[in-house]
Order: sequence, then structure tokens, then C-alpha cells
Amino acid sequence: MTPLIVLVVAPPFSSSSYLSAVATCGGTLATVSNTAELLDVLATRPVNGILLDVPSMVRASAAEKAFIHDLIQIYPSVRLKWDPRRGEVKTLFYGQGSEAGGGLAEFVTQRCAAFIPRIMRHTKRVDLNLNVLVSEVDEFHDAHVTRSVTMNVSQGGCFLFWTDELAWGSRLWLRIMELADQTPLGVEVRWQKTWGSSPGICGVGVRFLEITDAQRQEIVRRCDRDRFG
Repeated sequence: MTPLIVLVVAPPFSSSSYLSAVATCGGTLATVSNTAELLDVLATRPVNGILLDVPSMVRASAAEKAFIHDLIQIYPSVRLKWDPRRGEVKTLFYGQGSEAGGGLAEFVTQRCAAFIPRIMRHTKRVDLNLNVLVSEVDEFHDAHVTRSVTMNVSQGGCFLFWTDELAWGSRLWLRIMELADQTPLGVEVRWQKTWGSSPGICGVGVRFLEITDAQRQEIVRRCDRDRFG
């Protein structure tokens, strides 16, 4: 089976040189321009590896770099840079020198081909809009509460509409107004789509850390009801 590899390359940098190089090595390449798009691919398609354009990574935010750091612990990953003078792709493996182990061809034909492709998310996300109060502490005082809404939800987390910047790993507390159990949910910020970074709704993806069984069961019921009508 042909390995499916995701390339992260942000405008104004081009993916054309990488596309041809990966095709020559026998891989199929999906391109994304930011971490939000990357997560969408990883959540829906079984992926063998990730390619990271070095100039794009230099421009990435701290939150995006932290998210990428998590991913390279899971998927075979390598950094790439197009050398226009030589007309070739330079590779830099994590923890090794440039072109270590045979470069891009070795990465595609051996590392990615040997990796069992996987989908990152184990639970299906459902477009579901729920009213949410957000606090940095588990006590919800009006002066410290932000009103938001979920854009999608799964039993493992949700994507919240959000405009301010939050650091990766930040802890927050949520009160989802539509749930019968109003116990505050403890969550951790896993990634962020900042305002103006790309078309679409800005927000943060959070993972549920502290959630009651009753809350999780109700979320599952609401997701199933919304998914199947």
C-alpha cells in the first residue's frame, strides 16, 4: 500500500517541489497550510508520516510548535527544506544530522512504509453548538468568566470559539449549560486556530481531563442524536 504522508507548508512557501519529490519516492502526499488543517486530516485519514517545511515551522506560533512536538512522538516525521541552487529537497531528521539515513527516499520507503497508518482521533467529532462558560479556575465568578460556544464535540473533547491567545497545555474549566450535570469540566488546551491565521472560525481545541460519567454519557447521547437525527 502506498504510504500517505501529510506535508505542512504555509503560504507563501510552495509545495510543488515536495510533491514531485515524494511522488518519485513512491508516496502519496496530502498538503495542509496550518495545524488546524493538519488535525482535520489526521482525524479522518490513516496517515503514515508527516513532513514539515522548515521555513513554515520557523513562522509557526508557540502553540503550533508545541502541537507539532506532540505529533512527532506519534508519527514518523522529518523536516524539509527546498534548496533552489541544487534543485533538491534537503531533509533533517529529528535527533540526527541532515540527510541521515538516506534522506527523503529512506523516510518514505522504509520509515513510513513500515509504520502502521493511524487516525489520530479515536472518537468522532460532531458539529454541535452548546453554550459554555469558561473560567481559568473551578469557581465561576462573573468577573473571570468568558462566554463561548462549542463548534464541534466528541466524548474526548471539543472545539471552542475563542479569540484570545492561549498557551498549549493551559488548564481551563468549562460549564456546559445544556448538560444536566453542571459540575465544572477540567480541560487542557491542545491546539489553537488563531484569528486571522486562515479562513474559518477561530478557536481552541481542548481535551477533557476531569469529567463525570454522567456528563460523558450525555455528551455521547447528544453527539449520536445530532449525527443520526
